[in-house]
Amino acid sequence: MRDSKEFDQGHIVDALHIPHAKLADRINELEAKKSQPVVLVCKIGQHSGAAGKQLKAAGFEHVFRLNGGMMEWSSQQLPLVTK
Repeated sequence: MRDSKEFDQGHIVDALHIPHAKLADRINELEAKKSQPVVLVCKIGQHSGAAGKQLKAAGFEHVFRLNGGMMEWSSQQLPLVTK
């Protein structure tokens, strides 16, 4: 849900980067995950809600959003992958 610059500054291990603006065009990349839990992450947790609605409408069964986004993840000093 974040832009490329934010994603490169730090993301969760095994995260797939799909910006919110590109979700509709790239939703097919997630087809294999339709019945698996999908956790949406944005900077502070605002934009992931709209993306979650979009995924649920497309048939995704288990969609969650990370409360507080990457700001909260970082403040908890949880592991990050950086480039």
